[in-house]
Amino acid sequence: MTNQVRGQQYRFTILTERLLRMEYSADGQFEDRTTQMVQNREFTEVPYQVLTAHNHFEVEIITNYYHLYYKGGPFAADTLYIDVNYRYSDYHNRWHFGESVENLGGTVRTLDKADGVIPLAPGLWPTMVLRQLMIRQVLF
Repeated sequence: MTNQVRGQQYRFTILTERLLRMEYSADGQFEDRTTQMVQNREFTEVPYQVLTAHNHFEVEIITNYYHLYYKGGPFAADTLYIDVNYRYSDYHNRWHFGESVENLGGTVRTLDKADGVIPLAPGLWPTMVLRQLMIRQVLF
């Protein structure tokens, strides 16, 4: 895939201008098999800009909708964050790695004999490597 920014232990894949996959692997091995989230990996070319060794960051990725800052090392709140462009609000325009985001919940196997509210466990979104919900939540 051409929309990738790679280092020895990280890989960022720009799936669309609004959708990003972030991966960190201490041994430099990354997962390329089909996932439940992304089955078709034939994405079109995305316009983006990459800055390396700029402003104390190892890499920055800029699309029309977000600006990713990565200092290097394991992903953490102080090493990776994303600013959402266009300041949709005065708050919450910056997401730090590890911050939870609102979640619609997971699914239930069946609704048979259900009467009333069914508690849902958190869905996949907060634990996904992609972490794109934050970006999509603000933009869509």
